[in-house]
Amino acid sequence: MTDPLALFELTADQHRAATETERDVLMTAGAGTGKTRTLVARYVYLLSTGKTERQIAAITFTEKAAREMRNRIRQAVSDLAAASRGDEQSRWLEIESRMDAARIGTIHSLAAEILRAHPAEAKLDPGFLVVDEGLGLTFKARAVADGLAWAAGDPEAAQLFLAFTTNQLSTVLSRLLAERLEAEVLLGAETGLKLWNMVRALIEDFLQLQPIADGIQTLHDLARNDELEADAGPALGPRVELLLELWNDLEGTLAADDLLGACGVLFRIRREGLQKVGGSKKSRARAVVHEMQDLYDDHLNLWIGGAKSKDAPPSAEADAAWDQQRPRLKVLFDQALSAYRRALDTRRALDFDDLEAGALRLLETPEIGELWRARVHAVLVDEFQDTNERQRRIIEALVGDRPGALFAVGDARQSIYRFRGADVRVFRRKRQEVERSGGLAPEIELSFRAHAPLLAALDDFVGPLMDGDETTALHRVPYTALTADRRGPGASGAGPHLELVLGTGEGAERGRSAGARALANRLVELRREGVIRDWSEVALLFRASPGFEPYELALETAGIPFVTVAGRGFYARPEIRDVINTLRAIADPSDDLALAGFLRSPALGLSDSGLYLLRVDGSKKRPLRAALAEASRILEGEDLRAAARAQQVLEEMHLLADRLPVAELIGLLVDRLDWRAVMASSHSRLWRNLDKLVDDAQVSELVNVNAFLEYLGVLREVGAREGEAPAGEGGALQLMTIHKAKGLEFDLVVLADASRSSPQRSQSVYLMDEIGAAAAMDRVEDKPLVYRLARALDAKQSQAEEDRLLYVAATRARERLIISGHLSESRGSYKANGWMK
Repeated sequence: MTDPLALFELTADQHRAATETERDVLMTAGAGTGKTRTLVARYVYLLSTGKTERQIAAITFTEKAAREMRNRIRQAVSDLAAASRGDEQSRWLEIESRMDAARIGTIHSLAAEILRAHPAEAKLDPGFLVVDEGLGLTFKARAVADGLAWAAGDPEAAQLFLAFTTNQLSTVLSRLLAERLEAEVLLGAETGLKLWNMVRALIEDFLQLQPIADGIQTLHDLARNDELEADAGPALGPRVELLLELWNDLEGTLAADDLLGACGVLFRIRREGLQKVGGSKKSRARAVVHEMQDLYDDHLNLWIGGAKSKDAPPSAEADAAWDQQRPRLKVLFDQALSAYRRALDTRRALDFDDLEAGALRLLETPEIGELWRARVHAVLVDEFQDTNERQRRIIEALVGDRPGALFAVGDARQSIYRFRGADVRVFRRKRQEVERSGGLAPEIELSFRAHAPLLAALDDFVGPLMDGDETTALHRVPYTALTADRRGPGASGAGPHLELVLGTGEGAERGRSAGARALANRLVELRREGVIRDWSEVALLFRASPGFEPYELALETAGIPFVTVAGRGFYARPEIRDVINTLRAIADPSDDLALAGFLRSPALGLSDSGLYLLRVDGSKKRPLRAALAEASRILEGEDLRAAARAQQVLEEMHLLADRLPVAELIGLLVDRLDWRAVMASSHSRLWRNLDKLVDDAQVSELVNVNAFLEYLGVLREVGAREGEAPAGEGGALQLMTIHKAKGLEFDLVVLADASRSSPQRSQSVYLMDEIGAAAAMDRVEDKPLVYRLARALDAKQSQAEEDRLLYVAATRARERLIISGHLSESRGSYKANGWMK
């Protein structure tokens, strides 16, 4: 009999995990350690023990990952069939023939299957559609507008506008709809007890820090022994006396359970008592005050404040204002949610939240849960670090109380999708549960990707950052070193395997451009030296897409072929913007800005002077569309021909608009204006991007041009990311965000624009199980305490994810990693930001 796992070449730890069926398995597998290979081996092993493809649910979280998993499992089954003989071969061939029916896909595809299997219980039409992200965002944007219009006319809801500006309320409502399942629970929940329990716990944690307790005792001793004035001096001594008085007040407010009062006293302690002024270097009081100030700033300042002069103390009035406005916000949210639901119902559609909530509700019904556990004997989960709490409950409902039914793989260090709802704490809690219950929770550390010298460099580069403070907090994932299967580099040769390439310039913008040019020059050198054999071996990874432009310009100047794979900038590409301007001009003849963009596009090439002559009539400005009709009187030569062609195309397309699907209309425009011929001398990515725009229009299924333009506007503003069309052939260096690079690997990885600071933007509203809902109110002078605390918790979790983002980027490299950044020059000194700081 053929050993089904022989073809996978598993390590001993991987083999043990793949074949363990008596205990749950949650395997932590670092970058390049073969976690998906182990999951595929587990799937094949279960098939070899007699499980059928319908009795195994293999789950991941993106369509791309699901396709890869399905293809790898199918290939493994095919390889086993080819390696077997006789009855065994027949069995594997039979399994291969049934693989189309296998439950291998995203958690949302499984949820949809569960809902369609129980339409009566779910109260759904089994033929429901799943709305795509872009259209869902459009529906939500309209629901927000409908909700605000309703609020303006409702006397009670209109009170919201006394606390929120219209723009802010729109942002809050959009955020609530984006997290609508959480908002439904938390906006109406009474969470005050949770809040105050956390406030007390955080204050007590601070007070129980040994340096705080010892420091206060030292100050008391100095005062009691009449040594304070001599030790602290005239500047610091009075502040220490005030500090001790305030400390007594703090103990009193805590004893009286006046937690808001305690926060106010702590604010004064920081503002008035913990100041680094006076005292000699030998002063004991000075040392205590300095250490207490640092600890306060680390533990309390983010939410209580006091360190900065502009900080405001916690305010009972702000808390009262939020208590008044929260019920009104809940009513407004319900109105907007109803509008969104109506839009979905019109299309008989569900979104991903509906799929998750509906499937969970069914699986937690005893009869249906038992039915699905009888159908699904084993649950395999890839990328488990990308789950949220609701998805965890779905998985656990499928597994039930059956040790050995769960096999999950993931890596908390690679959890970088918090903006999509992923919560790294879910993975870490589940790992603790598996360990406590006697399950298997191995950590696979042997990497088959990077060689030993590169991994050693990464230990020094990434390790100290991830192993900072709070490594015991669930959101803070400690660094774990990987071991290399390869002892040395491949054909790329000798080091350095970790390299720093910097540029300098006055200010961030010039510095960034200089850094990009320095990198392009270095890449040309590496190509000339033979280190880079093909440009497709190289990837530039960015924290965010706004960093692309200076690097694209530098690469283009250096003659390096490239393709930008991902980023929200797709719809801002010049070739795409030209088409969108044309659509706007067709839809709205009075849109002079769009018409000017169309006329100046390469397809027409109207000169600046020609545009000026059309627009300006003496001292007056005239509408461009009207001017086009009189172009023969205003223009001449090439400009006249361009204007005449524009007028003809606009008239033709205006007749077809809203009669043809937008995708067909764009196709006609491209042909009518010979756009491909215009771009023939440009890089091939330009016409690939046009094809992608047509594909996007087809996906939207929209006919109305204005509806399609609204759809694109929502994609840009709300945050759905679109990438350029991928390269049709090899030989091009790739630029992409780190998120887009997840799961990929390259010989040479550049951590590009590493000096860019991560934007520390506060959210308009927070929804946290720990403390409830919290919103800032622009028209209320201060922020409620619950908002301050939510903002602080979010900032810590965001910073921890920033560190994990760096880990993911650095571990994409097989042979070499280059850190590309810049130093900003100002008044003779240089400053670094971001990961370069």
